[in-house]
Amino acid sequence: MTESLTFRVLTGPAGLPPTLGPHELGVAYAWPEHPTVRANFITTLDGSTAGPDGLSGSLGNAADKAVFEHLRATCDAIVVGAGTVRSENYGPPPRNTLLVVASRRAAVPARLVDCRDVVLATTRSAGAGIDRAREALGEERVWVLGETDVSPENLRQRLVECGRARVLHEGGPSLFTQWLAARCIDELCLTIAPRLGDHGPRISSPLSPPIGLSPLVLMQWDATLLSRWALAARPQV
Repeated sequence: MTESLTFRVLTGPAGLPPTLGPHELGVAYAWPEHPTVRANFITTLDGSTAGPDGLSGSLGNAADKAVFEHLRATCDAIVVGAGTVRSENYGPPPRNTLLVVASRRAAVPARLVDCRDVVLATTRSAGAGIDRAREALGEERVWVLGETDVSPENLRQRLVECGRARVLHEGGPSLFTQWLAARCIDELCLTIAPRLGDHGPRISSPLSPPIGLSPLVLMQWDATLLSRWALAARPQV
């Protein structure tokens, strides 16, 4: 099925072909040369991030899966909240990719304890949970990066220092909102599924002021839209 996909390019930079196959997605989703945090979500037309089973995966199709797998295969690190790891039943990350699980309580996902490419990012307020996490994962795989919330700025900097300049942020909405508020998200990749009426949360909570975006790429497969956006820079004070 993936081999037969053809993405029709609706908007993109000069020189982008009018159609792309699944193995040509690097043209549309090329990573910038500088350190970049790129978020990836799927929603319905009315903004729901989950289908009737409460999970985002039930909204997807072959096109969304192809983009999802490409983004994961080309990043250096994946950042995701512990709640999303549990609800979406995360497994080990792709080869040579670091999976960073953010948890204010230092909760270690049991399924990932034995995976050497998993790091837990947590907070000082986790208290004794930090010691338990270190016993389970090892000292070097537990990063304490904030008092009561995992600091987006500190985590982003830590990843850059580790040579992980291409960061893929997979949510969930609460963690994504924190990173948006800290202006630590550079790009948003958004798949829009052709359906209405689901009751899942939005990808983020309200922000003041809202953040503007500029379209980089817009593609279509069947009735599904796949887009890549650049977030506006932080206003100068």
